[in-house]
Amino acid sequence: MSDQTKTCPECGADYTPRALSCADCHVALVWKRERPRPAQAGFGDPWAALPEGMAGLLVEDDQHAIEHYEDRLADAGIASAKLPVVRLHPAGYLEPEPDGSGTGFRTQLFAARDDYSQAERIVADAFARRNPSLAETPFQEFPEEGCPACGAALPENTAACPDCGLEFAVGDE
Repeated sequence: MSDQTKTCPECGADYTPRALSCADCHVALVWKRERPRPAQAGFGDPWAALPEGMAGLLVEDDQHAIEHYEDRLADAGIASAKLPVVRLHPAGYLEPEPDGSGTGFRTQLFAARDDYSQAERIVADAFARRNPSLAETPFQEFPEEGCPACGAALPENTAACPDCGLEFAVGDE
């Protein structure tokens, strides 16, 4: 499938999804798309692409995954809006929150209320295809009494999760 292929914007050579740059041109590869993306709303107004009314948060992920989900939604004719997750810099201004990969930022993807349930199914399917070894959905929930990081059962008054090592504040602190 072409949505699983990267291409060089300079020479047009095709590469596998894991490739990062063109061997000949040394430029960053882009995802190949059969269909062009819909025209983007004006810069600075990501909500302009959505119809009037309520919107719901579909998923928060790294910006590259969000672009992939956004493409799947565009293929289905569903408008979406993406916003960067920001944090307060010590100097007093907002900055995008890095995703930990060194190449992107945490981003949130929204869809209009009327399209939300269909958009949620499309994003869950795209997540499962991108992450076959993980849960079937990006919205994995753990029981309240379990570890918030991995879902493992916790003994009472434990200082750390026995499975993942997440440390907890214990006592009346």
